[in-house]
Amino acid sequence: MQNEIHQRDLIVGLQKGLALIQLFSKANPRLTVPQAQK
Repeated sequence: MQNEIHQRDLIVGLQKGLALIQLFSKANPRLTVPQAQK
């Protein structure tokens, strides 16, 4: 059970992180372009 919960937390965390990255890239496209190339 602990492993399943941990994996779910990781997935939710990744989804939240991607959402934040998308919002940030829309707000500051000039800053995220060099970071995306790395």
